[in-house]
Amino acid sequence: MPGRDSYDLVIVGGGMVGLSLACALADSRFSILVLDRSSPPEVSEINPPRSSGSDLASGYSPRVSAISSRSCRFLEEIGVWEKLPESRICQYSNMVVWDGCGTAEIDFSNESDRPQGCIIENQVLLAALFERATRANNIELGFSSGFQEILAATNATVSADTVSEKKSRIRLDSGEVVAANLIVGADGAESAVARYLGIRKKIWSYNQQAIVTTVETEKTHEFTAWQCFTDLGPLAFLPLNAKDPRYSSIVWSIDPGNARQLMNMNSGEFVSLLTRKFEKRLGRVLSVDRRHSYPLVQRHAVTYAKHSVVLVGDAAHTIHPLAGQGVNLGFADTYALAAALNKAEWQPDEPYPHYSKAIRNWERRRKSENLAMMALMESFRHLYGTRNPLVNWARNTGMKLFQSLPAFKKVILKVAGGI
Repeated sequence: MPGRDSYDLVIVGGGMVGLSLACALADSRFSILVLDRSSPPEVSEINPPRSSGSDLASGYSPRVSAISSRSCRFLEEIGVWEKLPESRICQYSNMVVWDGCGTAEIDFSNESDRPQGCIIENQVLLAALFERATRANNIELGFSSGFQEILAATNATVSADTVSEKKSRIRLDSGEVVAANLIVGADGAESAVARYLGIRKKIWSYNQQAIVTTVETEKTHEFTAWQCFTDLGPLAFLPLNAKDPRYSSIVWSIDPGNARQLMNMNSGEFVSLLTRKFEKRLGRVLSVDRRHSYPLVQRHAVTYAKHSVVLVGDAAHTIHPLAGQGVNLGFADTYALAAALNKAEWQPDEPYPHYSKAIRNWERRRKSENLAMMALMESFRHLYGTRNPLVNWARNTGMKLFQSLPAFKKVILKVAGGI
């Protein structure tokens, strides 16, 4: 049950992006309610990895995120980084990308003297964000609680004048109604907030499934994020363990037919195929944990803001995992939104029109940056998805040229991680 009947912000979605916004505004002048239908996040102690033949019980969650250096700084600024257990963070200092259908390779090892990012299990990062939010005196966490409807300011029958005079209202699953100056939809790709408001999204399927799991390899991961463009689709090996660097998280994006075959393979068949397609860069793949798959779909909302409601993270945009930018774009949304609200000439208890200019400026900036990244990833996906020999030759030639130009590699690192 909410502790009050009115809030400055109601954030729908207590995932990584929603909680990052709450934490970015922790102990500020804004009163915040976070709603999420799921239970509060928990993280159990990791059990030592155990393998039996090619079957692995790693103890790691299959869903991980590649957190860019820019996002790492954001997590430090909002007091979350210090809550992350050191044993569950693996920083990487290099990226290696190569064409499995050719001979070209790009190595970023000499382009930065500091970590380029880190790999963290989603549930570990979520628990740290949740713990930080619980310590804030202005944040109320309403887990195991969702909403039924959004009222007043998003009602199409309400005139602009009426909207300007009233706050939004949101009816909770319990039937209670709370008022809010701003409602933030951070409730994921299938956002109920976006659907309720009728915000249209441009949606297109990549016609691919992402297979994710944890693997044990013969050689260490060398604190490197590896990516090979195989003939089946892009395959990433992400360093997962710092103390025992033989464990990596993989993300393999494959067409649905091949994905079904790989999901139906036994562990021995799968690790044998994985070893070949990854060209034994880390020696043999010795064992594999339980595999999971999910469809890859790109979405982009035509607007991030409507009346007194805004969308952030996957609720506004989803992207191919090719470069691991998904949650980083979401963190960039919340970082910029928190900054816009803090700078806006808006005092608590003032309705939406008093800060609508700040929201419009935020939306314009974030939409352009997100679309630019989505376009870049789409170009890479098409470039490496073709089997045309001429394109393959041109692609390999371009990668070899790129490898010889350190200045261009530094630009890519800056775009990807804010280094």
